[in-house]
Amino acid sequence: MNKIIFYSLNQNEIYYSPKKINFILVKCRCIQTNRTMRHSRNWSELVPPTAGLFVIAVILVLIFGSCKKESAQVESPVIVTPTTLTDVDGNVYPLVKIGNQLWMAENLKVTTTPSGTPINSFAPNNDNSNIAVYGRLYTRADAVAAAPAGWRLPTKTEVETLINFLGGSAIAGAKLKHTEFSTNPGNANAGTNESKFAARGTGYRVPSGGATNGIFAFRTYTGFWSEEIVTNVNSIVYTLGIDRANIVQESYGNTLGFSVRYIKE
Repeated sequence: MNKIIFYSLNQNEIYYSPKKINFILVKCRCIQTNRTMRHSRNWSELVPPTAGLFVIAVILVLIFGSCKKESAQVESPVIVTPTTLTDVDGNVYPLVKIGNQLWMAENLKVTTTPSGTPINSFAPNNDNSNIAVYGRLYTRADAVAAAPAGWRLPTKTEVETLINFLGGSAIAGAKLKHTEFSTNPGNANAGTNESKFAARGTGYRVPSGGATNGIFAFRTYTGFWSEEIVTNVNSIVYTLGIDRANIVQESYGNTLGFSVRYIKE
């Protein structure tokens, strides 16, 4: 007996005999790695010709819906980058993504650790009215202790990655500096803030006191603590100056006061 064979997309077979007008539904067998059609002699259901087109339609629905899909597409996770960071005192800091790194875009202002322990901090130029714009100055120990969960001081490697992304140490400083951090805006050493890091001339503090109460170079110089320790009393600080376009790696005593910018872990 001649048969016309119809194949479904999920490897079912329907045998149609023009003479006896019988439909035979062969059980589905899904094959994940090989879509070669297979014939089966174990017929599981015979549908009489009197059933008509309605039964044919039902059979086709069952065939096409009876097997699992060969594969399911897995959607890529949606990664949401935060735009602000809030410290334990309620200060809200904008964030900036530079390359693949996420940084605070303002200097730290917090006065306690995340657990609520007070820490020492100092106003730039000894003027509390400067804190809103310039942030506070911290010793290295307090800069480490104040970090919110998931944030920390940057490593030397991470700062080098930032510098390289901005074109190298000779010009990265200008791209990191706020446009106000300049003697003559528009000259080669002026801050362009191309990176949106917005570094400002906070100056720094030494614990000696004296006529300036230990605060120096306000609006002309700034430094940022890193995670890198040089000795048990010194650590690496990355500095920017008003009269230069570069960024410099320097070693300073851990008791000095510098600005803090955390990086996302």
